[in-house]
Amino acid sequence: MSKNDPPGLTARSAASLPRRLSVGLAVPLALLIAGALLTAAPAQATDSAGPPPDWEQVQELATYNGAMQAFEDPEIGPVIIFASDYAADIDDLRHPDDWTDSAGNTPSSWPTPTTARSVLFTADDVQQITEAVYTQLAPDADQTYDVYTFYDGPTDRMIVSTDAPASLTDPLVNTYDGKITLMAPPA
Repeated sequence: MSKNDPPGLTARSAASLPRRLSVGLAVPLALLIAGALLTAAPAQATDSAGPPPDWEQVQELATYNGAMQAFEDPEIGPVIIFASDYAADIDDLRHPDDWTDSAGNTPSSWPTPTTARSVLFTADDVQQITEAVYTQLAPDADQTYDVYTFYDGPTDRMIVSTDAPASLTDPLVNTYDGKITLMAPPA
């Protein structure tokens, strides 16, 4: 994991992401980032033994069903979050019949994670905020500031990790009141 990867992402999912994004890549990369977030549980949710034994299955359920994020909640276990406008039944998740885990095993049963819809975000909202962040903080692929944004299921907020000054970030926070949480980039 490099110093510019967001907290909670494994090296596998974040290693291929560029440190900074051009505005033209913001939308497609936002979808890639959302997919990458599906593959990583928050750091605090795993112990030294690693993620729960069925974590790969939870990730696959989230990806296969088009979720925004999956994470391990220390109180209730695996959680899968869907966009507020997700049309399918979140209580009856589909799973692929031909899927195998990283050890080549076909599951005989699937976990039943807690599911929920975002209170604040449609899939388009996530894209819109991601585009606005990069337009404001890295216009025309400007690399003056470290900028990274992603949807965080446990808080139902967009996290903007940046070293940009308040004069640039405050307008975003005000425009998307209650939807953005700012944090400093990892050291």
